[in-house]
Amino acid sequence: MTLDKHTIQGLAAFTTKTLPSNEFEKRMINAGYFEVGSAPAQGGRIKVWWSHDEYPRVESIYSPDKKIVLTAYSIFHLCVVHSDGQGCPSHKSFVI
Repeated sequence: MTLDKHTIQGLAAFTTKTLPSNEFEKRMINAGYFEVGSAPAQGGRIKVWWSHDEYPRVESIYSPDKKIVLTAYSIFHLCVVHSDGQGCPSHKSFVI
């Protein structure tokens, strides 16, 4: 699909449009990412979220049988810090 159209920090550029899930997961883990959740996606596909201590969170889209990764991209999450100084505890916070 569009895996080769996106860049994920810490990983070499993808040169194929899809990738077997075991290869994708190996690359993610070797780069320091860890799986933090999953959910059903459109068309029977599966969304999987990956986190890293230094890089933005990644969302990956798998085939319905979870054997192929169709695409993956960084998710830039913006959190608001409230007047009490509290923001999103699981994300980097930015004052707006």
